[in-house]
Amino acid sequence: MGDTNPVQRVTADDDLFIRMDRAAGLGVVCQVVWKLETQLDPGELERFARGLASSHFSRVLRRGRVPLARDYWVSGGAPGQTITDSDELSAERVHAWIDAAATEVRLDLVDGPAWELRSAPVHGGGMLVSLTYPHAVADGAFMMKNVRAALSDHRPEIEPLRPARLSEDLTDALGQMLRMCRSAASLAGVGVRSLRPPAVRGVPPITSQTTPFPGESNSDSDVAYVQPLVSASIPTQLWLDTAQRHGGSANSLFIAIIVGVIVGAGRADWEDTIRVSIPMTARTTDDDIRSNVTTGRSLDLRGTLSRDHDLAGIKADAKRMYTESASRVSTFTLLQTLVQGMSDGMLMRLNRKASTPLALASNMGVLDPTFTGLGSETRTGVVTMRSTTPSAGRQRMIALRGGIVAGINQSGATTTIMVTGLDPVAIPDSSALGRLVVDECARWSLQPTLW
Repeated sequence: MGDTNPVQRVTADDDLFIRMDRAAGLGVVCQVVWKLETQLDPGELERFARGLASSHFSRVLRRGRVPLARDYWVSGGAPGQTITDSDELSAERVHAWIDAAATEVRLDLVDGPAWELRSAPVHGGGMLVSLTYPHAVADGAFMMKNVRAALSDHRPEIEPLRPARLSEDLTDALGQMLRMCRSAASLAGVGVRSLRPPAVRGVPPITSQTTPFPGESNSDSDVAYVQPLVSASIPTQLWLDTAQRHGGSANSLFIAIIVGVIVGAGRADWEDTIRVSIPMTARTTDDDIRSNVTTGRSLDLRGTLSRDHDLAGIKADAKRMYTESASRVSTFTLLQTLVQGMSDGMLMRLNRKASTPLALASNMGVLDPTFTGLGSETRTGVVTMRSTTPSAGRQRMIALRGGIVAGINQSGATTTIMVTGLDPVAIPDSSALGRLVVDECARWSLQPTLW
């Protein structure tokens, strides 16, 4: 049994989000929103919910019973909820509905539920469907895998994730001890300083950590801050033509616009070198059922490249980054193994001045028509996604010194940029963020349609 159905231990990426939830009280909630031109039948949503309930998406956390043994996932927990709002949404209420679906949800890593499905009709036709889940449960690739399976008429039977036996916890603890020793030896041998990404032309990059730490916040007196989301849709062909006209690709145009938004928000100047964090999937097989399997890259980009519409220069810098990072040991990867062995209290003391990224850019690529059409290839739909921390108040977000988290996806004839603001001072609300995105797009002669 242990060989054919191994225990599903948490990955280092899972552990990061679990600790944020359990130790820091900053549970990260992911949200996917479908904007469909036609309404779904009630039966379609019910089948979708049943599919999610019977998938590996419905998992809950169990603690390892031996020191250093990693936590693990098991199938089950409280079932996910399906909420159907009958009142039609006017165009003015769409944003508030999306925010409410992300911030009012109640998810639990230990007891469940692991997801919530919510829908509402839109005035004039169409429908919004929101799926929320903890980031610890799934990264973007695993979410899409489970959604596609849940929507399929031929869902494969899955083997439930099982609890670990005590002997397996003992074995895992020993393995973790050996991995920690190897990581510590690698860090000592190579040196942390030499593992850092080299500065571009000797210029230190602007990051969230170059912003002075404002001091710890008092969570008892903190006020609410809904991290604003802006979803900007642009015809795909226009997006591709714009990128080509400036010597770049769809991705380099996306990164250039993200840099422009950071400059527009006042977090950097055009003359600065700006660090953009780029998560990338590390999955190599379709049958990988781990929750989060990503690797991170840091692109230190000269702001003048975006200012001067030099997408060829951005492509060259990105290619150089990928080449150098592939041959360089990642400090973060080595540290993650050590972090997994730390207690929550020790980790919190070491990360008292932790920060979120200044700019994170995630490219979701071309989405499957069945995914965007929520089960139908012929149903027209566009998709927006975000990650948010509903429990973080204004002062807490200021202390974390983040800037923006952005994503992009292509849903057939429509490309959508998704930007979430993390800075309550520079980006107080969705109106301010919307102006930044629209103004930056205008520099590229693009006129997005905001959701």
